[in-house]
Amino acid sequence: MGLADTHTPSGHSKLHGRQVLRAHDLTGTVTITVALTPAQDSWATPLTASVHLRLVEDVLWDKRAITLYNHPDVTENLTLVQGSGHFLVRLQDRELANITYLENSNVVQVSPLRPGLSSILAYDLCLTSADPAVTSISVSDITDFQIDFVDIVEVDHSALVRVRVLDSNRQPFLHRYLPLMHLKLTPSSPILTVEPAGPLDSVSVGYRVSGHTVGVVSLHLSAVDSSGSVRTSSHKQLQVYPRFTLQPRSLALTLGSVGQVKWEGGPHPQSSVGFSVSDSRIATVTETGLVRGVAVGMVKLRGALQTVTQDTGALLTFAQDEVDVEVFNLTGVRIQGPLVKLSVGTEMPVYVMGSDSSQNPFALGSVESGLSFHWNLGKLGVLEIQTRHTQSGVTVSPAHSFSVLVRAWAAGRTSLRVTVQLANHTSASHQQLSDEIQILVYQEMQLAVGTSRSILMSPYSHYALQSNKDAICPVRYALCQCVKGEGLVTVDSQGVLRAGPDTGSALLEVIAMETCGVNQTLLISVRVSPVSFVRLFSVSSLYSVGGGGLPAFPLGWTIRVRALCYDNLGQQFNAHNTLTHITTNRDDLVQVTPDSDSHSFVVQTVSVGLTVLGVQADPTNPSLSDYTPFLSSPPSLPPHTYSGPETHSASTPP
Repeated sequence: MGLADTHTPSGHSKLHGRQVLRAHDLTGTVTITVALTPAQDSWATPLTASVHLRLVEDVLWDKRAITLYNHPDVTENLTLVQGSGHFLVRLQDRELANITYLENSNVVQVSPLRPGLSSILAYDLCLTSADPAVTSISVSDITDFQIDFVDIVEVDHSALVRVRVLDSNRQPFLHRYLPLMHLKLTPSSPILTVEPAGPLDSVSVGYRVSGHTVGVVSLHLSAVDSSGSVRTSSHKQLQVYPRFTLQPRSLALTLGSVGQVKWEGGPHPQSSVGFSVSDSRIATVTETGLVRGVAVGMVKLRGALQTVTQDTGALLTFAQDEVDVEVFNLTGVRIQGPLVKLSVGTEMPVYVMGSDSSQNPFALGSVESGLSFHWNLGKLGVLEIQTRHTQSGVTVSPAHSFSVLVRAWAAGRTSLRVTVQLANHTSASHQQLSDEIQILVYQEMQLAVGTSRSILMSPYSHYALQSNKDAICPVRYALCQCVKGEGLVTVDSQGVLRAGPDTGSALLEVIAMETCGVNQTLLISVRVSPVSFVRLFSVSSLYSVGGGGLPAFPLGWTIRVRALCYDNLGQQFNAHNTLTHITTNRDDLVQVTPDSDSHSFVVQTVSVGLTVLGVQADPTNPSLSDYTPFLSSPPSLPPHTYSGPETHSASTPP
């Protein structure tokens, strides 16, 4: 301490001691004490004096800059730190905001008035600082929006949308301002629903969107600014896509075979799919999903769907699926055929399966080498074996004949056998695998020649049904349905149909009960209708040697004539009870005699000339009549003339 003696105007002398103190860059309270010790016992006790010093940093703001949303309900607190605690606070632009200085807490409350930029200055009244503490203040309206989301979502799933509102510097507002903006995220279609998810960080709020129906929807964000105007963002597309799955759900492969794993669902256009297997020593997979069996075992195959986000461009794996892949060693085979009883003329595919249902032709047929399939029959003439694509002119080799066609040729029983050669098998006792099935071929039930599946009858007529099974197995007849009631038609155990007085429709069921256990059923439509018209029809026919038609029937010729009956739709009756009478305009040229039934007549030419034949079904109804010319002329037979039972050759003079 330096001492200096000074004299006062009164003539006294004062001793002054001075010492310079330097702070060590630490803050806190320091007490400085000065003690004056007497020399040579000038006084009894030392004299002391103390002073308390508080060492502080220059005053600072807790935030170097703040941005306020321009809204009357916004108030932001700024705190002064360090310093003496006695400050003068001033806002450079007093029209930008209102400030309130709370001295007890050194807090400055800022409320915005209009958009703009300014600074708040703080002066320490107890320190001789060269510059005041400065913080920048920015007041901004809504300038833009930032919506960040993956633009695809799986149906019945949800995704998170991150929303930010940007100020004039394109920086996001704090999330505590966002409730004042009445934010609303709106979809353009009800295939998507939106629910608020709350704050995500200091500047973001979230919305959870859930897809309910597959489709494309657009999203836009709306906000209300301090003036009450509605601000909206640009529309962004979001696709709700069907569930991403791998097919088939399980894949069985024999050693060396290949199988395809496909994917369904996912967004459109299709994103990239990456495939991988849990153990490449058992199976391998290509980038297109082609799987090859390498060793016996089980592996998991995973497919992952990837896309690029709309805003950030980052690669995102957003959906994946797994399927089981089994690689097996073929130890047994069996023939898979849909039927073991076939009717004649039926074609049926048969193919080779492994020991269980998962070992199907996809696994066996895709082996590139090592298997061959050989088919044979126990009895020839019953079945025929055809390789696939025979009708197209392509012959399939035994290495690929895991599937063939069998065609039933004749009634009987035979065995179908397949032998599978395993060329690369290691055990000599298992070089081939085989299986055999028995197939029965039966004749299909058919009605007698000339009988159709639809029978037309007139009232009070009867008709006898005949089939190729009548003498072979029991045949049962039953009426399934009658439109006009029970009395329309009846059928007895012999298959004789009898029509009553009414008209209408019925359905007849004919069942043949084969001894082999097969029941064959025919459904026959029966319609009862009145006769609308009749027609004369000549059964015999004549052909000239030159191939042309003859102008007349030769003398002495016999012709069979039938009277056919038809309904109002022009359909011919199978059975009717109409009595037909045939008449002629003259009886000296032809001779007419009844044939085996009341609807057939035999006409023989006896003289040259024209005769008009007429048939009448009902004398009281002239419309039930038909007429035809019948011209006879002398015959002129060629040297070689063939005469058959119903077809005759002749020539007449021109």
